[in-house]
Amino acid sequence: MHQTGQHLVIALTAVLILAGLTGCQSKIDDGLIPISTDSDTARELYLQGRDMHERLLNQQSRGILEKCVAEDSEFALGYLALALAQPTNKDSMESLRLAVKYSENASEGERLLIMAYVSAVEGDLLAQGRNLRKLVSSYPKDARAHDLLGNYYYKQQKYAQAITQYTKAIALAPEFSAPFNNLGYSYRALGKYEEAEETFQHYIQLIPNDPNPYDSYAELLMKMGRFEESIKNYRKALEVRPDFTFSQIGIASDLTYLDRMADARMELEKLLEAAEDDGQRREAYFAIAVTYAHEGNLVSAIKTIEQQYEIASKAQDLATMANDLNTLGELFYESEQYDEAQARFTESHRIIALSELPDNLKQQAERSLLYNEARIALKRKDLASARIKTEAYSRAAVKTGNPNQIRQSHELIGMLALADSDFTTAVKEFDLGNLENAYSLYHLALAYSGSQDLNTAYEYSRKAADFNGLNDLNYAFVRTKARTLANKLSEQIQP
Repeated sequence: MHQTGQHLVIALTAVLILAGLTGCQSKIDDGLIPISTDSDTARELYLQGRDMHERLLNQQSRGILEKCVAEDSEFALGYLALALAQPTNKDSMESLRLAVKYSENASEGERLLIMAYVSAVEGDLLAQGRNLRKLVSSYPKDARAHDLLGNYYYKQQKYAQAITQYTKAIALAPEFSAPFNNLGYSYRALGKYEEAEETFQHYIQLIPNDPNPYDSYAELLMKMGRFEESIKNYRKALEVRPDFTFSQIGIASDLTYLDRMADARMELEKLLEAAEDDGQRREAYFAIAVTYAHEGNLVSAIKTIEQQYEIASKAQDLATMANDLNTLGELFYESEQYDEAQARFTESHRIIALSELPDNLKQQAERSLLYNEARIALKRKDLASARIKTEAYSRAAVKTGNPNQIRQSHELIGMLALADSDFTTAVKEFDLGNLENAYSLYHLALAYSGSQDLNTAYEYSRKAADFNGLNDLNYAFVRTKARTLANKLSEQIQP
């Protein structure tokens, strides 16, 4: 499992690997980020919890970090680590609030870490990048600083820059395992599967008694279509830690791609029955919904996400409630129930707008509603309204400088162009979209098909059909469509 792929805080764009490589109070002239606490016990607990978190053992790290902040109730870095380990948005935001509150007494490096996390949660990627680059500049000998900057670049799809940072982290601390994991995923994203496989094998050798190296290698094998081998490695991860839920979800994804959806759901029902907190229950429900979506059974997918929503609603976890409503909106949208989709997107926006969440999140929710309204207008053949909303969204996305939203704006323009049968523009715009998304790859294939470039259309339809993303709802929406398109194009381009 990639360390930037946690299912914790809405709008989180990077998992931050937290300060300092030594177990004592770091000094600035060491080149390491300090750990500011007067309590030796709190420091030791922090280091133990951080180690667990870096190995993606979040549930185990949470208890340790709760003890850590109990020992030092003003330990800013301890609260930040606890925020990363929390199973729900609500709990994570509360821990983050305390980290910010007590950061006044922390070092500059710790404040940069905390502000980078705040920026990530609020979706302010430009501020996040500034904070992380300043952190690396101030603490160039700290491997964790380079690793988390690599995570930032990874999320921007700047894989070469990410690899540079991970490589620096490894050179500084060859026994620090996290960069090997992230490095493997970067090679995978570039299609360099041989280098990725070598990196994950080294990761396994480095910490053979941990589950995540086997899990990450299994995900690479899944991407390559080696599903049975992938399942074997996920099973190895579970032999090491039977409660490593990521691997159970991975097995379900492999079974889904082997068209064994019922078996996949049986695997996930085990996870649901054994779930120890709301976070694990939500993960199980979401994964079950994805299997239904792959079958085209969106009615059951909707019912499952409604069960997930009930967990957030009971806890009054507003950010998570809004996120679940957006997911329901997507499912109704794909079901061609546009009134229902609009209602869920609008309610999601309303919850955020009336909450006490940060203004940046409210503005992000406003843009998200605009994006969804543009798509619905397109489906309703209201092209004039779709154009107005697309132009407004594009202006807002460019203003934020958020590359993910800028890519979305290009995809919206591409959808408009497809509706106008302007396939040249559609190709151009979708090519500027998110090519790490099966949904975008499928629409790019449609655009090339419309422009009569059938060979390129076939190439992208196959990429979409064989995307093999982990627990990926967008992929579920287009996998069967992409297969059908690829088969049709194959017949058309036969000599």
